[in-house]
Amino acid sequence: MKRSKGKRKLKVKHVIAAIIFIYGLTIIINQHKMIERLNNEKMKKEAKVEKLEKEVKNIEAKTKESKTEEYIEKIAREKGMIKSNEIIYIDKNKKKNDFLRRINN
Repeated sequence: MKRSKGKRKLKVKHVIAAIIFIYGLTIIINQHKMIERLNNEKMKKEAKVEKLEKEVKNIEAKTKESKTEEYIEKIAREKGMIKSNEIIYIDKNKKKNDFLRRINN
């Protein structure tokens, strides 16, 4: 009878050890999956930050350009504005004249 108690204790120890091993393995696998997911999220967010930084630089460059005299004059001319001392020559024979169309509107 002593042997059966000894074997039973040995089996219980093996079962407990197996449960602890499986539990630990499960924790490790779950942590690995979580780390992978977090790394993917990090890479996506870093790419988004890079894209936004480029966009900010682009906006800053456009803002800087928009303060120049040449840019302001270009926009004014696109809207049909002229300088006070300018003489305008219009070719009436030209079928498509953007400047006339802007003045008439």
